[in-house]
Amino acid sequence: MAPVNVKKRSARSWDNMVLPDWCREAVSSMGFTEPTPAQAAAIPLFLGNSDIVVEAPTGSGKSLSFLIPLVVRILRRFNDKDVAQIKRGHVAAVILAPTRELAVQLHRVLLELIAFHPPTAAIMPYLQNRAKQLDEEEGKKSKYKGKKKATSGLSADGKRIAGEDDPDAPSVLANSRRPESKEAVIVPQLVISGATVKASADLSTFIRQGTNILIGTPGRLAEMLSSQAVNSTASFEALVLDEADRLLDLGFANELRRILAFIPKQRRTFLCSASVNEAISELIKMNLRNPKRVVVRVQTPKQREAQKNGEEVQPDIEEKKTPASLLNTYMVLQSSQKLPGMVQLLEQVEPRPQRTLIFMASCFSVMYFSQILPDLVPEGYQVLSLHGKLKPHVRELAYERFLSSTKPCILLTTDVASRGLDVPNVDLVINLDPPTDPKTFIHRCGRTGRAGRRGLAVTMLRPGREAEGYVPFLAVRKTPVELLGQVVPDLVGVLGALPTNEEADGTADREAAEVITKKIRKQVLADRELHQLSRRAFVSWARAFKEHQASSIFRAVDVDWVDMAHAWGLLQLPKMPELRAANITDRSLGLDGQFDLRNIAYKDKVKEKARLEEVRAEELAAASRDMDAEAAAVREAQLEKRKRNAPWSSKADQDQVRSDRRDKKRRKRDAERLALMTPEERAEAERVEAVVAEIRRKNIEEAAAAEENADGWGGISD
Repeated sequence: MAPVNVKKRSARSWDNMVLPDWCREAVSSMGFTEPTPAQAAAIPLFLGNSDIVVEAPTGSGKSLSFLIPLVVRILRRFNDKDVAQIKRGHVAAVILAPTRELAVQLHRVLLELIAFHPPTAAIMPYLQNRAKQLDEEEGKKSKYKGKKKATSGLSADGKRIAGEDDPDAPSVLANSRRPESKEAVIVPQLVISGATVKASADLSTFIRQGTNILIGTPGRLAEMLSSQAVNSTASFEALVLDEADRLLDLGFANELRRILAFIPKQRRTFLCSASVNEAISELIKMNLRNPKRVVVRVQTPKQREAQKNGEEVQPDIEEKKTPASLLNTYMVLQSSQKLPGMVQLLEQVEPRPQRTLIFMASCFSVMYFSQILPDLVPEGYQVLSLHGKLKPHVRELAYERFLSSTKPCILLTTDVASRGLDVPNVDLVINLDPPTDPKTFIHRCGRTGRAGRRGLAVTMLRPGREAEGYVPFLAVRKTPVELLGQVVPDLVGVLGALPTNEEADGTADREAAEVITKKIRKQVLADRELHQLSRRAFVSWARAFKEHQASSIFRAVDVDWVDMAHAWGLLQLPKMPELRAANITDRSLGLDGQFDLRNIAYKDKVKEKARLEEVRAEELAAASRDMDAEAAAVREAQLEKRKRNAPWSSKADQDQVRSDRRDKKRRKRDAERLALMTPEERAEAERVEAVVAEIRRKNIEEAAAAEENADGWGGISD
């Protein structure tokens, strides 16, 4: 499987490809004046009946490189009378994506593409918009109820897609059976799992609208293809595996095997991946037939100059995995200085970034900082959040709001947004926390600088082992990063953009950090829920930090936990094993006496009322326990006093009662013993008892006589 050489940029043109006119109009409307290297190499090969493996950096236009030839192939099959036609209930293609967001995005791009195909555009009002359907079904549960929801029928640049949310195309048509068309049409359907729509509803939509392209996630697609109503063999044309490495990383191997069992082996397969590892190579060997491999590499300025001069290029040395239009940089900051550095960065980047992605390590970190950042970032920025613990419809709503925002917007997120999502015109990416998986780093930074557009990515590293080890580590992985102040001279004044000046005492930096910390603590003290979330988020961050795959660089023993707690605006360190390992016994952060954690109130009045009632109940229970203990002590003292003051006669009476009880028990034991004897044994026992009684009688009489003699002797003596 030899790599295919990509033509020079000057030779690329849409006119050089055998594409219909409507297709060229579509790509022109999307802003592609000429095909990207991946598109220029992959589209002709896929149209020429070859299996394709595309390995290209993020933002290289891989989606259109398979969507365009896939649509053209299916339409061409409709017009070919020598092959079986694609009927209702027949699936012509399956596009497999690892995440819901990527599947929704691919569906959206495909709709935007086929909207320029006149026969397909005519039937689009009958196609059900799955994303919109999810919003409508979850609307009653959403806090946005009663407000106008952001439209789901948006293209990648936030514009409306033809045929969706059109006032002339009422939604009732989407629930009607699609009319038959005399011409070939493309009918895609989005099939994603984890949503409120059941598999039976997806199957009903498939039958009603006559779907011929399925786009979705592995679990729901496997379930869909297993239905007898879905014919995935008679007219099947192609399978697309987008982000194939991510499919395997997320553990979809079993679902992938199920899907491959439902579709014919005689097919065309298109596999996209940012990197080809051993698992992907095995997948290629097992499921692709003599594939052609398209490898797109990014050249540095030195490489391009050498190529221009006809000199030999050294790919192993100069090659990069990030787009050439991306400035990939880093800053060196203490934990408490990261937020001040981020705020200065947002203030000083010119022009002001309209879309900014800020990546953090854990979902709870995103939850916490999404609530405190609006009061910290420069005025005019809108802060949104996206993470894996949000409900599906809330995630989609946040994504749509970020796409359609008309003012500077910050999306605070986790690695859920690091891959697949094609967010147009992202100006700035900030890695507040470096990713736990080094492979994710390139995908995070690649959210900006896409399709030739300039972008800036900034990663914040702590001084010491992190900065000294992670930078060369990335260079070895062909993802070099440079110090921000050296790459962008206009940002040299940003905290951490240049190495620390050893002559400076750092007073200004500490003051900036203290100002941020005071602002955060003011918010935390105003809401008990935020205080509880801060502690939970801090623990979740610590757990994520310990999962770093580059564990020799990111070590828990190197973290200054107290400084980190001040950076997060905590009021008290939570109980953590990392604190014991660091010999931190005082969790107060030096804030003893400044506030009472028990008196922090909820901002939510309902929750605060419930908390106060719980506090009162606990106080009453404690008071009741104290009263019961006091009464028990009094009773015990009274009993002890009675025992001490009891008369002797009372004690004698008690002794007699105990003696009577002993005699009664003895007689009972004797009766039980006699009942178990034979007549001979009983007679012998009675004889012995009589002898003992006689001896006892004689002893008593002798003792009485001796006592009388003693008394008489005493009388004579007197």
